[in-house]
Formats: sequence, C-alpha cells, structure tokens
Amino acid sequence: MKNKLLIIAIVAVIGFSLVTCKDDDNSSTQNGGGTQNGGGGGNGGSNGTGGGGGRNSELWVIKGQKVYTVTDGVAVLAVETVQNYTIHRYTSDTNYEYQYTAQTTSAAYTSSSTVHYTQNGQNYTYTSESTYNYETYTSTSTLSLSDIYDSAGNPSQSTSESTTTTINKDGTSNSASSRSTGIYDSVTGFTKEISSSSTNASGTTSTSESSYTIQLLSDSGGVKTYKYYLSSLISNGTSQDISKQGYSEYQIQDRKTLELKQYSSDGVLTSRTTYTNDTTVTNYYDTDNNLRATSTTTTTKSDNPIIRAKIGDRTLSNSEINYPSNPSNNSTSYQTVEVLSDSATELAIRQNTFRNGVLSGQTDQTYIKVN
Repeated sequence: MKNKLLIIAIVAVIGFSLVTCKDDDNSSTQNGGGTQNGGGGGNGGSNGTGGGGGRNSELWVIKGQKVYTVTDGVAVLAVETVQNYTIHRYTSDTNYEYQYTAQTTSAAYTSSSTVHYTQNGQNYTYTSESTYNYETYTSTSTLSLSDIYDSAGNPSQSTSESTTTTINKDGTSNSASSRSTGIYDSVTGFTKEISSSSTNASGTTSTSESSYTIQLLSDSGGVKTYKYYLSSLISNGTSQDISKQGYSEYQIQDRKTLELKQYSSDGVLTSRTTYTNDTTVTNYYDTDNNLRATSTTTTTKSDNPIIRAKIGDRTLSNSEINYPSNPSNNSTSYQTVEVLSDSATELAIRQNTFRNGVLSGQTDQTYIKVN
C-alpha cells in the first residue's frame, strides 16, 4: 500500500477518520481484509485504509464527533466523543505519531480511552486502553496492533493482542484475552496464515491455526487470476474438516482486485464482483445460476472547497441493490456532507446518509488545526 490514510477507530466505542492524507489511487481496490468462505484474503494489516486524501501543509485532527440514531427521518443524539491530542507529529505517510485521550457518552455507558499510534518506516504500532462504565459493571480493555511492512511498503505480518477485564457492581470480576497473527503473501497480498489464541472469562484457552493456498491460474499482460482457499484448519491441536469450505477466484493487477468470484464447495458460482475505478458491482446467484440480486456501490469525493482545502478529499458512498424477481425490495442509499461552521482553526461538518430518500444516519465531526 504505497499510499495510506490514517484511519483510526476508538476501539469498541466509535470509529472515525482522524486526519486525511494522500490517496491518489483511484483505480479498483487494494487487496485487503481477512477471509470469508475460504477466500477473500488480503494485505490490509492493522492499519486500515479508507476515504480521504489531498493532504495540504496544515494538519487537522478530529476534536469531537456526534453520532445520531435516526427514526422516521428524525435524528437523535446517541453517542458523543470528545478527543484531546497530546502528541501530533506528521512527517510523511510512513513517518508519523499521534496520541489522544477520548471521552465518550451514550445512554448505555460512559467511557474514557487513551490511544497512541506511530509509524516509522516499515513498522506500525497502535495501542489503546479504554474503560467503559455501565450501570451494572465496569469494563477495561486494552488493544495492541502492529504491522511489519516489506521493502515495497506492503504489510507482510500483522499482530493484534487484546485484554478485557470486567468488574461487576457486586465485586466479582473476570478477564479474557486474545492474540492473533496474520502472515501475508508478498506477491498478491493475500493472507497465507493466521494463528490465534484466546482465553475466556472461565480461564479456558482455545487455539486456531489456518493456512491458505494461493494458486496461479493464468497470467495475461500482468493481469493474474488466482484460486484462493482455506487449505488447513487446526483447532485446539485437532485438524478440522474443511471439505464444505468454498473458494474464491481473484483477478488482480499490481495487487489491486479487478474481479472476485465466490464459489461454493461443489464449484457453484455464488457471486461475482467487479471493481472499476470508483464503482463496485456484485451479482449474487442461486444454485441454478439464476441472478438473485445486484448490488452497486459508487464512491465519490466531496466537491466542497472548504472541506477539500482543510481535511482533503471526503469519500462519500452511493449504493443500490436490485432484486430482479422481487423489485419491491429494491433499495438505494447515498451520502452527503456539508459544512456546519468554519474558522481559521476549526471546522465542523455533518455527514448524512439517506436510504430510499429518507434520512437514516447522521454524524457530526469537528476538526481543529494543530500546526
């Protein structure tokens, strides 16, 4: 991933973009993100990528965010988060450091978090510690993420560790922990191996080791097609039956996915996804290869000059899903963003989501200039 965005989530509280950096890759999608149905691996690593870009010489970070629930088109504040940055250093996309504390309030809980993340060349780390106060218990969670990058700037290994301790109002307590490591293929970016272990509140430890096969099917002018599937799964030291797992076929070029086909274990095509510039189209099929539904998602960049000048490109999504045999279930959604207030040192924006023309989601974000 030669160009990255700094997209960081306040773990288990709320996720949002921190500060947008350069993103000049407008063709297809970068391989990334886990495995599903024996396929779908990628080189996402711990440091996510997402919408935003067009960085200028100023650094803007999020001061706060409000997320609203929407019922019948009426928005009601559900979760509010306020952040305070204690470290903010940005030299380049591969050399930066941020640390902030966050206070979150909702109807169900209040929480406080400290988040620290840094990248120096080929190494990336992220740590957070959060405490959640509920009516009947208090929960404290820690999370550590780290990536190791290869010489081309792509993650070759990522590791995550987490621990959660719960203290009940009656004084009883318990804790749980987990650790997971993923190894990525240097050519495709697909996941090759995943090893994990977890210990639950009762003290029982479980382990899992997964291996994936990446088989080159064709290579035409730099466009390569791979078959990708789960080839081994060992759970608590015992080999598991994976005969019912499906597989995937990826068509990629320069580590970007152009097409993805998903198959069932008996070789029946279940879905086909194409990635063209900023549009993703997925067709879903039944067991007789009849088209069940088509999903289309297109991303655009906000053309608001104030937003672009201060926090870079803001990615918005437009999508629709159509059912040929049942058009009454068809649906559409789109996003908009607007400036609520603007000054030399602070910018407040609102992003709305509409489903079938009716407001269905709303998020307000306030950015401040820190240097």
